[in-house]
Amino acid sequence: MSRGFLYTAFGSRYLAEARVSAKSVKKADPGAKICVVTDQTLEPDAEFDIVLPITPPGEVETYAPLDTGAYYRKIPQYARSPFDRTVYLDSDTYVTAPLTDLFDLLERYDMLVTHDGSAEVNYAFEQTHPPFVQIPKAFGAFNTGVIAFRKTPATQQFFQRWQQNYEEHVRPHTTNDQPAFRLSLFQSDLRYHVLPGTYNWFSWVRNIIPSGGRVVVMHGRNHWLFKWAGQFNAETTTLVGFPSLKLLVLTNVARVLHKLANKGIVSRPKL
Repeated sequence: MSRGFLYTAFGSRYLAEARVSAKSVKKADPGAKICVVTDQTLEPDAEFDIVLPITPPGEVETYAPLDTGAYYRKIPQYARSPFDRTVYLDSDTYVTAPLTDLFDLLERYDMLVTHDGSAEVNYAFEQTHPPFVQIPKAFGAFNTGVIAFRKTPATQQFFQRWQQNYEEHVRPHTTNDQPAFRLSLFQSDLRYHVLPGTYNWFSWVRNIIPSGGRVVVMHGRNHWLFKWAGQFNAETTTLVGFPSLKLLVLTNVARVLHKLANKGIVSRPKL
């Protein structure tokens, strides 16, 4: 069974970002195989073992206020993974430890997913429009930036349903793929498992601080947190969820520096 990682990168900025993430994967697991789907001209190299080309759509994209990009463009790319077992990572992720456990879990489950922070839903239409109103409120929102799956007819059908739900129920409201993912997951019979928050830790969520120092996948564009990732890779989490004072300070310093960099006051560190 082949195992590997998948990225999508539309545009040179996101390809460069994916390269930083891919480097972190190979630092944690030197034998990892990585595939990138991109609209940029690229040959396989040290970070990307496999390159799949894609032609960007010709339409003009418009974004809802909460969106900064056309997330829906990555939906068809999951099914193109060349691996039997795949871990998909958004370009703005950073890996601090080997993810072999995810591949092991895929022997039991069709898909591994992560919560979208503490959100129940992301958009107002999910609370008022069918078929979303049929989903119980306790079925929360999921993030599509860290997903693992095995290539089976069931998962291929899921990806098709995801695309269809986006076109029929989400496209009029937003370019974000996550409402359609949530709906498709609720409708499906896939055997899936929700990973712990440490496998998709959002650096932009202000009040969520890792306890015990264990973060496996950082998600966001805070390069200081990436640079200091070694401070967050304890082998185990604490049993009681009190955050480390050291990591609390480190996280908030990184967030301040990130804001200053966005204003051009300081430069981002090189990774």
